[in-house]
Amino acid sequence: MKYLIVNADDFGLSTQATKGILESYHSGIVTSTTAIVNGRNSALALQQAAETAPRLGVGLHLNLSYGKPLAVAKKGNHLVNTNGYFYTGNELLSRILNFKRDEIRCELEAQMEHFYALTGKWPTHIDFHQHLSSFSFLIYEEMRALADRYQLPMRSHHHLIDKNHYQAFLKRLSSENPQVDFSLFNCNHLPFPIHDTSVFSPQFFEYRFYGSGATLKNMLHTLNHLPNGITEIMCHPVLTKIMTHNQAEMEILQHKQVRQVIEKHQITLMDYTQLSDVDHLK
Repeated sequence: MKYLIVNADDFGLSTQATKGILESYHSGIVTSTTAIVNGRNSALALQQAAETAPRLGVGLHLNLSYGKPLAVAKKGNHLVNTNGYFYTGNELLSRILNFKRDEIRCELEAQMEHFYALTGKWPTHIDFHQHLSSFSFLIYEEMRALADRYQLPMRSHHHLIDKNHYQAFLKRLSSENPQVDFSLFNCNHLPFPIHDTSVFSPQFFEYRFYGSGATLKNMLHTLNHLPNGITEIMCHPVLTKIMTHNQAEMEILQHKQVRQVIEKHQITLMDYTQLSDVDHLK
């Protein structure tokens, strides 16, 4: 049996992202999303989801690279710059291996609690903004510990199962972000394999449907070759007035050929709330 979670990252990051995700849910194949909770649009976005898309699975998009932290930052906090904002880009990557465990844990916990404060419930699952759990084993450990404490599923780290998978992942990121220097991450800073089959996650994670990879051809190829089991496809649909990769994603997610291929292969669309039921059946 083939099961598919289509998760739209960055819910609440901007009004355009929120609109694009909601439209891709109502008119497309998006079944799940993960929300950033430290942004100025976060509260309104989560309210809109509750009112207009109550069956949309909403998880928490853990974040250490956008905006300001929610936890009260102590003087000398390694997570933020002198203005109190999270580091970004090359500055973030040059510092990420020096982040402190207690600071990471405190901030992730604050974001979890704030999600509950905004929604009155816990998220369906957790994942990480800009894949930061793929660059620091400390961040990965704290993400997993958070999932364990709240008994929540988390996004698969199947791309970290060995060095070859990780090198392919880094190559893909580098091709889409040529301004960012990923040279620090050469597979020697992570204890492979990181992907652990005991973690409550889908078996497979498809991260290539973004940027230049967000094409109808690529989506159809992925669906035509979907393995048996549970796969998550990551996407970032954004409603814009001009054609961008994110706008293209939104249109592809609503394309009739995509629906036809899903029906042809009898792929079952699902969200993270159904993960334990499907995991029991497979």
